Amino acid sequence: MRYNIISILLLWASAAGAQTELPSGKIEVIKDFEVRLTETKKIRIVPQPVPIDSAVRRYDYKLLAPSPSIEYLIPEIKPLAINPEKKPVYYPLYVKAGFGSPNSLLGMASYDHVASEKFQWGVDLRHLSANNKKIELQKFSDSRGRIDGRYLLNEHTQIDGYVDGHYETVYFYGAEFIPSNPDALKRHYNRYDAHFSIAKPYSPETSFSYKAFLQYLTDTDDLGSRETGFKAGGEVKSAFGKAAYPLGISVLADLSKLVHTETHSLNNLLIEPYVEYYLGDLSLHVGAIALLRKPQSEILPALELSFPLFSRRLTLIAGWQGETEKIIFIFFLPITLTSVLVLIALTQWYPGDCMAV
Repeated sequence: MRYNIISILLLWASAAGAQTELPSGKIEVIKDFEVRLTETKKIRIVPQPVPIDSAVRRYDYKLLAPSPSIEYLIPEIKPLAINPEKKPVYYPLYVKAGFGSPNSLLGMASYDHVASEKFQWGVDLRHLSANNKKIELQKFSDSRGRIDGRYLLNEHTQIDGYVDGHYETVYFYGAEFIPSNPDALKRHYNRYDAHFSIAKPYSPETSFSYKAFLQYLTDTDDLGSRETGFKAGGEVKSAFGKAAYPLGISVLADLSKLVHTETHSLNNLLIEPYVEYYLGDLSLHVGAIALLRKPQSEILPALELSFPLFSRRLTLIAGWQGETEKIIFIFFLPITLTSVLVLIALTQWYPGDCMAV
């Protein structure tokens, strides 16, 4: 557009200057004309960004919160009613009574109470008596009572204990001569027994077990004889080797004292280290019992071999076991008798039971 205006002005100036030279007469004025440029140059203009003053401007950014995850529960078909699980019927009280001939009376009662999952206790009572009036002084009486309890310290350790009393009365009815005072042929015996133990059973998971116990016994009669016994012992068993063969040791201290016309004491200490070896179904217990006493100590064997037969329904057991027994003669002299037994037994196992035949 700009070039067109310039061309028009040049033409107008040249026409004005030429009028002096043109003759007078008619003049042709050209009003419309078209001018085209043969060549044009393109100039590229790149716009520059306007400088922004960030010191005075603030920008607000609006971030869209992500959509929360939604979980859809799988539909379930539930019954309208659920029958509660029936717990087994538990009877804590047990009573038994009977009467027989000749003039025999039997009574038994027990009560077991589960205080909690960890603590249980129970009471047992028993009485048996008979009196044959056809035979003079053929009668006796036997009464017993026990209170016991169990407490579970944790899932592997348990504490047990009981207190037991036994009262017995008998008559020597076979005497040829019955005195005027029949009670002279009566004997009365009392026994008191208290026991306490703590144990952790052996399991392949822990490969360690232990147990310890204390026991106190007292026997008295109506003639002034009195025997007291105190036993304390324990056992520790662990496993060694890749096959986890049990290795253990047990200790027992047996202290006795008899008081009659004289006082006699008998003290035994038994220590038994042992190892158990398994070869398939074959089980072997190998150990030795050290009997420490005065005036002479001894070493006793403790060997046992067991093998199950017929799908574990029949077990063959053979062994060589040393034992120590206390014997009191009629003169009330306690001694210790050491014996060695050879044991060969067949044990039949019934499903759900442990019975030996």
